[in-house]
Amino acid sequence: MNIEFKRHALHYECIVAKFPFHKEIKSTLLSLINNTQSDFLDNGLLSDWSFRNSEERNVSYFDFFFSKAKDFYNQLFNQVFKINDQTGLVSISHNFWFQKYSENGNHPIHFHGTSDFSSVYYLDLPNNDSTVFYNQFYDNYQTVNASEGDIIIFPSIFLHTSLPSSQKTIIAINFDLK
Repeated sequence: MNIEFKRHALHYECIVAKFPFHKEIKSTLLSLINNTQSDFLDNGLLSDWSFRNSEERNVSYFDFFFSKAKDFYNQLFNQVFKINDQTGLVSISHNFWFQKYSENGNHPIHFHGTSDFSSVYYLDLPNNDSTVFYNQFYDNYQTVNASEGDIIIFPSIFLHTSLPSSQKTIIAINFDLK
C-alpha cells in the first residue's frame, strides 16, 4: 500500500499525511482521553504531560491509538526516507501526551530536541488551527496546511507553537528511528 503524503517546504521539510483510521477511532479515542488523568496548564491546555513519568499513568488512549498507527508510521517513514528494513523502524522515545485546547488555548514556542522526530495527530480540529512553525533565521512564522485526521511529522529541533485558537485535541509523540 502506498500512503499519499505531501512535503511542505518551510525552509525545511515537514510531512503531512492523512491517517486512514481517523474516522474509525476518533470517538473511542476522545472517550479514552476524557477518562485519563490530566492537569490544566496555565495556557488553556488540558494534558497528561505532567504524568508522563508516573508508574500509575493510564496510557490506554495511547495503546489504542498506537495499535492502529504503528504500521502507518513505519510504512510512511520507509516510503519517505526510502528505508527498506520493515522490522520495527519507529521507536517511541521517552514521551507521548495528549493536549486538549480550550477556547484561546495556546502553546508557546518550543522544540522537542531530545528525539529525532516529533509528530502531531490532529484528533479533533474543527477550525483547522494546526501547528505554526517559527523560523528564527528568517524571523517568520509558517503554518502547515493540516486538517482533522492528519498526522504531521517534523524534526524535533524545529521551533513550533500553537497560537490562540479554538478548541482542539491532539496527540503528540517524540520518537527516534532505529
